[in-house]
Amino acid sequence: MKKLLFTLCFLFISITITIQAQTWSYLGYFGFSGGIGQYVSVAVDSVGTPYVAYSSHSDGYAVAVKKYTDTAWVTVGAKNFSGPNQAAFVRMVIAPDGVTPYVVYTDTDNGGKATVKKFNGTEWITVGNPLISAGYAAATSLAIAPDGTPYISYEDFANNYRITVMKLAGAQWEVVGTPGFSSQSISGTSLAIAKDGTPYVAYGESLSATIALQVKKFNGTEWESVGYTAGYDDIQYPSLAIGHDGSLYLGFEDDNNSAKATVLHYSNSSWQVIGASVSEGRSFYVKVIIAPDGTPFISYTDASTSVATTKKYSNQVWSQTGTSTASPDYYMDFTMAKDGTMFVGFDEFNHADWVSVYKSDGGLTDIILPEQSPMELEVYQQENSGTITVNYQLNRSTKVKLSVYNLQGSLLATLVNWKEETGKNTVLWNSSQVPKGVYLVELQTPAFSQKSKICIR
Repeated sequence: MKKLLFTLCFLFISITITIQAQTWSYLGYFGFSGGIGQYVSVAVDSVGTPYVAYSSHSDGYAVAVKKYTDTAWVTVGAKNFSGPNQAAFVRMVIAPDGVTPYVVYTDTDNGGKATVKKFNGTEWITVGNPLISAGYAAATSLAIAPDGTPYISYEDFANNYRITVMKLAGAQWEVVGTPGFSSQSISGTSLAIAKDGTPYVAYGESLSATIALQVKKFNGTEWESVGYTAGYDDIQYPSLAIGHDGSLYLGFEDDNNSAKATVLHYSNSSWQVIGASVSEGRSFYVKVIIAPDGTPFISYTDASTSVATTKKYSNQVWSQTGTSTASPDYYMDFTMAKDGTMFVGFDEFNHADWVSVYKSDGGLTDIILPEQSPMELEVYQQENSGTITVNYQLNRSTKVKLSVYNLQGSLLATLVNWKEETGKNTVLWNSSQVPKGVYLVELQTPAFSQKSKICIR
């Protein structure tokens, strides 16, 4: 038997964890910042340790970073590592190594230029050159590519308030594409990096009296639009997220829909609303994240109650993930650990805008966590035959869908659509009814999807 295509190997295993529905409670004591906190940002490392960064009033609005260990919040590194200067637009992420926190902030005492720092285990060090941007950098967003390259996006005052994206190249920061590449001034940015290293950014672009939604990706030469977003021409708080399988999700406050929280999913080259309006009324501080099993989650402040709300999308419905009494004032952020435990950080209106963090007690029901273990997908045509053989191996019993598409994305055949047991599986497909050419075979489980090409001869 002669194999006419290739064997594609990749790493994947899943672990299912079932935990009862969660409740929300303070992590540590409320208002642990000991003073007003602004631009609150939360992140969680690979072992589940939560971090929070913010601009600290009691420290002259310098950046403060704390992590929760055992029973208390402790300061990470020096207390005033951003110096005596005031910091705004603080954002924090954990690097792909799972342990290194990065922060970006606007140094308002140095022309409002952006600086990125990381914690090396002992101290905070500047990443590349300090004061990265040409001028004042507002609405910053920070993301790190799988190879460890940090990117930032921001509203660039030096380029007519338009959007600029930069990345670290060696020891210096460089502009990705053209500085100020949006056609108009912007409001809000949200940056995300795909597994293949492609940067995506969402932002609101100012029209005459509204703010239109835009999503772009960098194709190696220039920024190009992703899908058609012209129907969303009055938005705030854009939040872009990329799932484990590469799926794009975008949340925002839709002022054309009573300022309700709305989430879009990019599918078949277009943006589609999922679950209709998420919130019952006006929403603020929208943040979308994707759980390890691909489930979309959203957080926002409900304007009618001034309470932080989190929901998940399942069975085509948005459902609330427990009840909290958290009352954000101006800032809120949302993140999730590998086991599904959620964290919401905010400046608390009921406690003089001091920083607090809420934690969900327990993870999520039936979360499927991707880990690293061998798995093989093999697709080939039998010699002198129209029969296509598809071999794949599962490391756990799970529902499987195996489909064949042409290069235009049209479904030609569904070969499997049921639960399969652990081990190697083989499926035969008679391709005699389709023309010779290149086709896509897609293997899907609830936790991932993988495509392979086959040339039918």
